[in-house]
Formats: sequence, C-alpha cells, structure tokens
Amino acid sequence: MTTGPVEKTPAGLQWAEKPSHPLTAEIFAYWLSKRESSLIPPRRAIDPIEIPKLLPHIVILDDLTEDGDFRIRLYGSEVAFWTGEDRTGARSADLGRNRPENLARMTQERWRRVVQRVLQEKEPLFLRTRMTPHEKDYAQVHVAALPLSGSDPDSIEQILGVLVRLTD
Repeated sequence: MTTGPVEKTPAGLQWAEKPSHPLTAEIFAYWLSKRESSLIPPRRAIDPIEIPKLLPHIVILDDLTEDGDFRIRLYGSEVAFWTGEDRTGARSADLGRNRPENLARMTQERWRRVVQRVLQEKEPLFLRTRMTPHEKDYAQVHVAALPLSGSDPDSIEQILGVLVRLTD
C-alpha cells in the first residue's frame, strides 16, 4: 500500500497507507477475512448481508478498463444522498451529470485515478480528499478501494469501495 502527499493535480487525492476512518477500517478487515488462499478475495466471497452497517456507504465498480473506465454496479444510499445523485448503473463518463461541466470532469478524473491505481497495484487503496468543489466542499471524504478477483484469481474484476463523508 502506498502513501503520499496530496497530488499536484486537479484531482487533489491524498493517498494513505492504512484506513483513516473506522468504517474504512471495518471494510478492510472484512476484505482481509475473505482472502481465502489468494492475495485478492474473489467477488463471490463478498456477502452484503454480512456488512449491513456499511451498505449505505458501499460502492461496487465493475466493467473495469486499464484507462480507468468503469460502471458503477452499486452506489450506497448515503453516498447518493451527499453527492446529490444515484450513480448506480452509471459509467465513469456519466459522473457529475448534475454539475457544471468542469466539476463533472474533475469528479470523473478522481474516480479514474483511483480505478487505475487499484488495477496497477493490485492491492487495497486508501485515501482522503475534499468533495469536488460545490456547496459541500468543506466535507472531507475517506475512501477504501479494495480489489476483488473473478474466476481468474490474478485479475481484478470488481472494486469494493466504502466512502465516508466527514463535515468536521
């Protein structure tokens, strides 16, 4: 896992070596418990019924590509509430559709960077960032992005994520 300062890009992502919020730590512990004999747990091992407290914060991405494109398979209700849009079923190019074009592009770029990094490093990714500038830009977001394998244990088929917003 990597750590580092805020990127000198419009994305403004701050990578972290470990989870920085109790809910991102909880999903990471759950993910670790599902690894079986491989480094990356299979997606079939994830059962939402086992993590009901996390469901409002869960995001699952699939149809992943090397350039960072993806589809949002599941977008938790709490995340939808504070982003102002339910992104379930959306492709990366659809993100931020309820915002000005420059903010939509910034939102898309942030998500693509996370997907690309998880695909390249094939390990969990933790980060903090501020919400893309708008009326809630004071809010800090803690993120865990965890790879899940498919039938091939060496390939990443989905990303299991938890997003938690703080207003302090």
